[in-house]
Amino acid sequence: MSVASRVNRREFLGLGLGLFGSHALGGIVTSMEGRMSPVSTAIVEPWNEGVLRRRTFSLAVGALAPFRAVHFSDTHVNLSDIEEMHRSAANYRAGVRRYARFPQAIPSFYATLDFAAAEPGTLLLHTGDLIDFGTRAAYGFVRHNVSKLDGVFAIGNHEYECADSSYDPDVAARRRQFAEAGVSQNLERCSRIVNGVNFVAFDNAVRGRGGISPETRNFVLREFGRGLPVVLMCHVPPYLSKEFRESALQGKVDYALQQGLPQDVAVYMAHSRNARWCCDAETESFWRRIREQNSFKAVLCGHCHWPWDEPFGCGRLIMAGGNYEGCLNEIRFS
Repeated sequence: MSVASRVNRREFLGLGLGLFGSHALGGIVTSMEGRMSPVSTAIVEPWNEGVLRRRTFSLAVGALAPFRAVHFSDTHVNLSDIEEMHRSAANYRAGVRRYARFPQAIPSFYATLDFAAAEPGTLLLHTGDLIDFGTRAAYGFVRHNVSKLDGVFAIGNHEYECADSSYDPDVAARRRQFAEAGVSQNLERCSRIVNGVNFVAFDNAVRGRGGISPETRNFVLREFGRGLPVVLMCHVPPYLSKEFRESALQGKVDYALQQGLPQDVAVYMAHSRNARWCCDAETESFWRRIREQNSFKAVLCGHCHWPWDEPFGCGRLIMAGGNYEGCLNEIRFS
């Protein structure tokens, strides 16, 4: 996909976005209050007007050749077409309300693609919530902007969400719609080897309920038997860190879907109004086994909308901040 073709689409979309206020294209970044780690200085280039916020990582994982990846998450592209919005008053209110939550989503998405395209051969890694809720307009955006990208995608809880914030119970249909729009990989679980590094993406945000199916857990664990360095990709962070606990105590965490290895779960749940702890003995055992694998190098995730990283067993846990406000991780694998 050429930069020129994206610019043309961006200019076209800008006409529609102007209905909601031209400030949406002007580098507005929503409040960063409550983030557990600082966001680096904005990347100020003529083509992005300071939209992007970048964090950089160098991961020595044993790659056959060094390569660059851009990890981003939670873009929350939220589009409704006219027919959908006017089908009911509820749809109209939902379309306007949800657009207002993420007015910078589309400019941030295009700026991220341009940033990645500045260095040929860059791998795109997206860890869920590319769209905010499932509409024909959102799937059309994916079809025109994502289908030809070189990347690996993990599915998020919002890919299952409807305009009224309910979750579609037809999991297979939602995955199929997303795949038909251009994300043609297996969205429940898949593996892709890049320069000797095995990127394993899987669904741990099914219908917003969290959890990992037994088939998916077995698939992921089998991938470690291939003798390659493994980088996992999922939407929901598998760990409640000490920093997360402190953020909860300070009342900064209003919502999160968490699973994996608990630390002071009761404290966190008591201070986060909409939090849900989505873990069972099998899921906790799964993440403990992951942590102990010598070939485990990192787990990339998102969901919480703030950037964070810390040691996680034999590898690292790396969370991307919300791409809807320009956050991304630039990762150099070697």
